[in-house]
Amino acid sequence: MKRGEKGKLNTRIWMLIGIFVVMLGVLLLFLDKLAIRETEAYSAAVQQTTEVTTYQSGNRGTITDRNGVVLAYDETTYNVLFYRDPANRTPVDSARYTNSLMEAIRIIEEGGGKTIDTFYINMLSDGTFVYDFRTTSPSVAATRKRNFVDACRFSNPDLSAEEAYRILRDSWCIPDNMPFDEAKKIMSIRQEAVMNSYRAFEGVRIAYDVSLAVVTELDMASDRLTGILTEKSSYRVYPYGHTASHIIGYLSRQVTGDMSSIGYSYADYAPFDPKGKETQSMLDLGYSYSDLIGVAGVEKTMEAYLTPHLYGRLGTTRILKNKRGAIVEVLDSTQPTDGMNVQLSIDIELQQVCEEALRENITETHKKQEQRIESDRERYERLSNGNTDNIKRAETGAVIVLNVKTGEVLALASYPDYDPNMFTDGIDDVEYEQLFGPNSNQPTLNRAIGIRTASGSVFKMATGFSGLMEGKLTVNETISDRSPYYYFVDDPTVKVEQNAPSCWITNTAKHANLTLSRALTVSCNYFFYTIADRVGIERLNYWAGMLGMQDTTGVELPGELSVQIGGQKARYDCEKSLSEQTSALPRLIYNRIYNLLRAIRDQREMKISEVQMRKCADRLLRLMDGEQRERGTEIREILKEELNIPIGISYTHTSWIVSISTWLEELRWKPTYTIQTGIGQGVMLVTPISIARYVSTIANRGIVRPVTLLREVDAADGTAYLQNTPEPVRTIQAPDVFWDAILEGMHGVVSPEDGGTASSVFSMAFAQKGYLERISGKTGTAQTAAMNNIDIENTSWFAAITPREDPEIAIVVFIPNGLSGSSGAVAIERIVTYWYERQETAAETPAE
Repeated sequence: MKRGEKGKLNTRIWMLIGIFVVMLGVLLLFLDKLAIRETEAYSAAVQQTTEVTTYQSGNRGTITDRNGVVLAYDETTYNVLFYRDPANRTPVDSARYTNSLMEAIRIIEEGGGKTIDTFYINMLSDGTFVYDFRTTSPSVAATRKRNFVDACRFSNPDLSAEEAYRILRDSWCIPDNMPFDEAKKIMSIRQEAVMNSYRAFEGVRIAYDVSLAVVTELDMASDRLTGILTEKSSYRVYPYGHTASHIIGYLSRQVTGDMSSIGYSYADYAPFDPKGKETQSMLDLGYSYSDLIGVAGVEKTMEAYLTPHLYGRLGTTRILKNKRGAIVEVLDSTQPTDGMNVQLSIDIELQQVCEEALRENITETHKKQEQRIESDRERYERLSNGNTDNIKRAETGAVIVLNVKTGEVLALASYPDYDPNMFTDGIDDVEYEQLFGPNSNQPTLNRAIGIRTASGSVFKMATGFSGLMEGKLTVNETISDRSPYYYFVDDPTVKVEQNAPSCWITNTAKHANLTLSRALTVSCNYFFYTIADRVGIERLNYWAGMLGMQDTTGVELPGELSVQIGGQKARYDCEKSLSEQTSALPRLIYNRIYNLLRAIRDQREMKISEVQMRKCADRLLRLMDGEQRERGTEIREILKEELNIPIGISYTHTSWIVSISTWLEELRWKPTYTIQTGIGQGVMLVTPISIARYVSTIANRGIVRPVTLLREVDAADGTAYLQNTPEPVRTIQAPDVFWDAILEGMHGVVSPEDGGTASSVFSMAFAQKGYLERISGKTGTAQTAAMNNIDIENTSWFAAITPREDPEIAIVVFIPNGLSGSSGAVAIERIVTYWYERQETAAETPAE
């Protein structure tokens, strides 16, 4: 190449290099400006986001039986949430949210799911709008309405249901042509959003347990579904279904600002409240309105342990969200802690046996009642006014098995029962009527703790023991049946013939020369009339309480009713209002007095208000303080003070004074009531769980133990938080011969050789296996309050302990309208057979 040509080539190369450098500079300048613009755009975008802290819940704690068998646990599921940005409050925003919800509901329903149905307004078939606050409690309904009005920002708290509906429908931009049933779905969701506005950035759950396909479709459409989010969550599973349903309970969305209105107390939460500030609002503890809480069984009583929704257990996430509710950035997070795990004292296999035995027992008793009616139809038609269908048969009942050494509940069955899994997805109207309707047999009612009735002859051990402890009876003293019982200790010279009670046996010679043991074996009413009369109602009350029949047992279940034995305050307590009385008699007497006062007013054409008459009737009623005295002067004074009836006028109308005095006398406790209490009749009201503790105390020879369902509570990481080892309530110091006499009598009840009241009701196979010899017991047949007193409607009680020497368990079988006390032998035999066969099998099984 020539030198000139080579120079030209170098020049061209440098020109190309120069052009490249210039282009590179231009490109870098462009990129720099672009970066600046992107940074500015990003900064602007950031300025449109909001930093929020959301809370996440872990799983609810598991519930297990004493052997670790899982009875309730949480299972993974997917939920749909609705998030409403509190800054977006324009009508345009509201319309956008409604459109998103319409589309989301369509996707959810097409995928087999359903959205929440919680709207507090309903439309009846005639087009009338009514409030429906999803509760039968007036106080809870009032609280919910107040919260609803506040959340919806109604200026008038007294809006009608229709007025509130129209306002909300317009505010939430519901299309005019949308029917109520469809609008209600959207309005339920919008209501939940405003009710949870205190935690608005978290969103509210609008559909539970949706399919993964629904989640996928919703996530793919998130760009147009403003405010719709999905989450991974859990739902409650009860693997044993109906079994132990009254023990375990169920969950519901009943979070409230006033926890006392649903039976909760801050004291239960205090150990777990990181704020340490007492409150009545569950919201202050970390709950949201959409959270599930326990409303029955140990799910309720152990809520503070089981729940994952307390602030000390909730996880937190700090995030940036844009106006559509989408997450722009996760800043930081902490993991939630699961609720604590609760171990119960029950044995689920024994529980299943008890429930099966109870069902079988009720069925067998029902058949016997039908046979009894058929064998004497003319008599039963007369007693039932020509319709034997009105005669109550055995349909319900309860069984309890207690460990007498510890007070632990090993099994507690109530029939009919229910499946708590029904409540996981919410119950429909048909299911609601079956569970809670007026014509249902109340399957959710725990009859082991929530029904009170007379105990019948099961109480006779307490009567005999009180006689021994008060020195009114010795173990060897004999008493003969001289029915009817005419003469009373307070005045043995007066023969009281009116309604004089007799023993159940017609041949009184068979009840001659009875000791306490023998009287228990044959269940002689006359014997225990005598002892109750000697002891008196106050000391009878005292010793029944000492044996464990007082107030409640304290078992860890909601709804336990208290015990009532007898006495003036049980019949009528002048220090309490009419609504606080424990019997219906005071109301009856009050109505009689009130009607008399109204007749006097009308007859004399007096200007007396209803308020005056009711106040006067109440004052007259309260004259009955239990003392036997003439009350004419006091009655006349009250009539003068309250109704302005001159004393002279009331003196000329003696029938007024006589009538009121006679009615008041019906409220006074009399010795005849005391002797009825001595055989477990009268105004006595006990629960099956109280009888179980009482019988356990006798088996323990005076050691009264708390009744408990709780064994242990463990933290989520498995470390023990609480081990329940309750100490005895008291130990009754009594001579061994007292306990020997009572226990001997109880063994005689089931002994064929002793001819006890339950000596012939067990099977030959049961006796041949040697199990009959190992039990002691007492039957009780409590008459109902029905005026016609149809015998087959009697309440059946059977209490048993086993083994006879050094008892391990106490069993109580309770069947309302159950024919007779011995009816419960069917369940007793099955439970005792299982108890010993399992021990025998375990003994034969070689250790690994």
